[in-house]
Amino acid sequence: MAVKSQISKIVSSQIGPLQGKLRSTIQKKVLELLKEFANGCPNVERMKQIMAIRNNLLKTINMFQQRVDKVKTITSGLTPVISIAKIGIQVITSIPVPTAIIPPTTGGVGVPMSVLNRFSKTIGVLSSTVDVLEADVKAVNSIVTSVSIPLNTLRDKLQAIDIKIADCSKNNPELQATAQPPANTGSEGVPDSNYLYKGYTLEIIEDPNSPKIAIRRYAIAKDSRGNIRLIGQSSFSSSTQVLLDEIKFKIDNQLL
Repeated sequence: MAVKSQISKIVSSQIGPLQGKLRSTIQKKVLELLKEFANGCPNVERMKQIMAIRNNLLKTINMFQQRVDKVKTITSGLTPVISIAKIGIQVITSIPVPTAIIPPTTGGVGVPMSVLNRFSKTIGVLSSTVDVLEADVKAVNSIVTSVSIPLNTLRDKLQAIDIKIADCSKNNPELQATAQPPANTGSEGVPDSNYLYKGYTLEIIEDPNSPKIAIRRYAIAKDSRGNIRLIGQSSFSSSTQVLLDEIKFKIDNQLL
């Protein structure tokens, strides 16, 4: 009986349609928001709403990315199993087995043909299983890559809105305070579980290359020695929680 697997098919059916719907919905919303800046900056109240919408869209992308990243654990779990199975096949097939039927009167030991047939069939099934799992790993990795690329494109589109928001906030302290309200940045020494993640200490710091009147921020992850291991994307209007979520996703990807 041929060995079949539905792993890649299941992953595709769960992720593909959602990715397509998410992409079309966010692209449409991004275009609508960018049009509002066509003739200048919207009023203060509308700007606050646009900030909130942008953050929510980014949260939605990050949540979907997290779902996609979990799929990677499927392939990371299968890879060592495949390697072990391959080694097992090599070991079994290298064992010398007498295939000749030696008459008992000569004192030899014979192996019944039925045993040899079962032995051969087992090796065949195991080899087929390995081939199917390898194909699934390749297919799932391809699906994850094909989904991650458009997600990054959507992030770039939201970054374009972030630039518009920053430009409109340069001479408006109220908008600047709305975009970056006072919060624990992780560098004050105040204990906060949001800034501790899987052995890393997280911080939100100001981008030294950003304009002083529209300061951008980004998240970093430090190891136990205080060395910076990961750096998030710089943004003016991303909330502290969004910045933390993004650096946590980077940590998760590194650990996969």
